[in-house]
Amino acid sequence: MAEYTTYGSVAVLQINNPPLNVLSHPVRTRLMAGLQQALQDTGVRSIVLTGRGHTLTAGADVKEFGTKKSLSEPSLGTLCKTVSTSSKPVVTAIHGESLGGAVALALASHYRLAVSTARLGLPEVRIG
Repeated sequence: MAEYTTYGSVAVLQINNPPLNVLSHPVRTRLMAGLQQALQDTGVRSIVLTGRGHTLTAGADVKEFGTKKSLSEPSLGTLCKTVSTSSKPVVTAIHGESLGGAVALALASHYRLAVSTARLGLPEVRIG
């Protein structure tokens, strides 16, 4: 779902929810737990958000649309607020086709790095 590892003083939270790394409720829960762990760890000085495989995340899990899970905490908004108010710098590493929630997390981060082939989009502007 979301894996937490450290490399020296850097905590890496890697979304691992194949095939598109969608931000389902279990993934959001694990991301929040990882963020809290990194924030409480005095040995961690910075946090990197990334995705395993070919994309950071394709955004929301469409299977959760219209269900309680889509609004259950931690919501995407809560994750973004935690990232943006983090006392430690948060960097989002962007690759692949990163959509919706990936863009929101990246914008909430203190820094963003993207490979030259990364594509970002906000498909929800065409929904509803």
